[in-house]
Amino acid sequence: MSRLVILLYHIYYNLQPQHIRKKMMNSQTIIEQLSLPPELEADINNFLSIVSFYKIAPYVNFLKENPDMYEYLERKIGVKNKWEAAIYLFRYNVKLSIALYPHIFLLETILKTRINTRLTERYTDYWFRDEFLLLTINKIDNVNDLSLYNKYKNCEFTKDISKNLEEDLQLINDQLKELGKDYSSNTKLRNKITHIKRCCGLYLESKKALSENPRLNCIEFVENKTTLGYWLAILKISTLWENDVQLIKIFPNLPNNYSKSELLNKLENIRILRNKIAHHCRIIGLNQIKENISLKTIFDDIRQIFEFLGINSNSQFDIMELKCNKHSSCSQRSFEILYNELEEIHVKEIKIKSPDFETIVIEMQDVNSSYCKKIGYNNKERIFQVEFNGGEIYQYFKVPIFLYEQLCKSESKGKFFIKKIRDNFNYKRIF
Repeated sequence: MSRLVILLYHIYYNLQPQHIRKKMMNSQTIIEQLSLPPELEADINNFLSIVSFYKIAPYVNFLKENPDMYEYLERKIGVKNKWEAAIYLFRYNVKLSIALYPHIFLLETILKTRINTRLTERYTDYWFRDEFLLLTINKIDNVNDLSLYNKYKNCEFTKDISKNLEEDLQLINDQLKELGKDYSSNTKLRNKITHIKRCCGLYLESKKALSENPRLNCIEFVENKTTLGYWLAILKISTLWENDVQLIKIFPNLPNNYSKSELLNKLENIRILRNKIAHHCRIIGLNQIKENISLKTIFDDIRQIFEFLGINSNSQFDIMELKCNKHSSCSQRSFEILYNELEEIHVKEIKIKSPDFETIVIEMQDVNSSYCKKIGYNNKERIFQVEFNGGEIYQYFKVPIFLYEQLCKSESKGKFFIKKIRDNFNYKRIF
């Protein structure tokens, strides 16, 4: 009977116009990849008439690449088939995105407002129009660098164009070396490439905004014409960080021993996540942002950067009206609650394949437990440390702080540790 259904389907398929066949081909692809019964085709086509095939395809692929996920969703949620599982993951991704975006939006707004304030105080509110200022702060200060900047300043930096710039700069460097003149080391050469590319990118973004509106003022430019990447590029300019504009002061609570590069790496991960959410991409499962970095880690980074900015969690939630005691529906939109709904998916994100961690000394506290004697946590490195009753001490890596806080509050620390931590994170015995 099933063979007859398939034969009739192919006859019917070949009789349809091309645009109908294309949609049917998409539904057939889903049926084949998920081994679904043909009678689900009508439901799939109904969904695809509203939502693009390319938006549901990542979840279909996720289920195909992770066969155990369907069994997990069947047990956890009660889905009846893999199509229902794909739809559930799609909706779950939307909910997570909605829960995350207000925090990212607020962080982006604060960053660009504070950066602009300091630049305006130092250079007036015409700073974004000043190409000479752009060249100066990016150290484009000799004839060769300036000629390359002028050559590439109107270019979008694709891989090919980046390669052309590197080749041009290397050629100039080789010529200077042959003439016995000052030439750059490999490190300086890489820095020059970075400075020229960054300067060109900042110039091009300002140019595009001004070409649309030559009378554009600073407020309109900041609010409507810039990306988060633009402001992160400004933060990376070393002359603006401490020496000149002192952009470091926009983070009044930044610890003295906290490196600028670590802060910028975290902000870059947030930017990548922000763009994925803005383009309705899949953000769940299998390290969608960067290898070994989970959504929860990035969420914790967002909250930590708010602290660096001098904005505590209560203020953050007040501003965005995210406090659960104010809104009855808030708990349904809470990122942490949503994140913990499908633990198995996020465990796959957090696990690290090849650990090689340096042992860090962590202060521990006594706990009332029949399972362990002491526990401790390093907030900066996200390392959880436990001393068991037998005297063995273990460190577990990349453990989110919310799990440690929940462990401290749990009545049975042993049960919580076994269920939430022991098998979900990489570890090392240190004693």
